[in-house]
Amino acid sequence: MSMMPPPQQQGPSFTDKLKMGAMMGCGVGVGLGFVIGNIQYLIYGARGKGYLGTLANAITTSGASFGFFMAVGSVIRTEGAREIAYPPQARVTARPAALVSAELRESYARMAAMRSSS
Repeated sequence: MSMMPPPQQQGPSFTDKLKMGAMMGCGVGVGLGFVIGNIQYLIYGARGKGYLGTLANAITTSGASFGFFMAVGSVIRTEGAREIAYPPQARVTARPAALVSAELRESYARMAAMRSSS
């Protein structure tokens, strides 16, 4: 019997990101398509397709387009996140306001002393 490798903590894969973005986009698109389809039916009528045909067309179109753009957007947004490694010096640490104001006063005093000496 082959042993399974030990579990390792990893981020979501490319396809996981793609599927998650598509599912979120389709969900938003279906909801928006339902609203738009009903408004379209109330304003323009069925126009030969009937209520369900009009509604299904709006839901399908809206869901597919939102799903596509959200899938692409979620992949693009998270594509380079793993590649960027910030050095520890780049992290911002909060300092107490009193310490910052004291440092500013010292630097202003040094600048004033330099101006008056020249």
